[in-house]
Amino acid sequence: MVKILLSFAGFHDPYGPATATNESPVAGPVLTLIQQVGFDRVVLFRTPGAIKNTNDTETAILRLQPAVNVL
Repeated sequence: MVKILLSFAGFHDPYGPATATNESPVAGPVLTLIQQVGFDRVVLFRTPGAIKNTNDTETAILRLQPAVNVL
């Protein structure tokens, strides 16, 4: 079975803001799902208001899990 994630990248992707207790950025929703579930393919829908977030999310996915096919 192939696991496929269909998602928009939000404003907390690829990383959310640092918190008071953690100075480094926290993985956003898409990266968290990929790390927890382990998808084979990820389809990121690109919207005009979040192109940078989407492109950065794609780069982060490929850096963390190069075997994942990102479309």
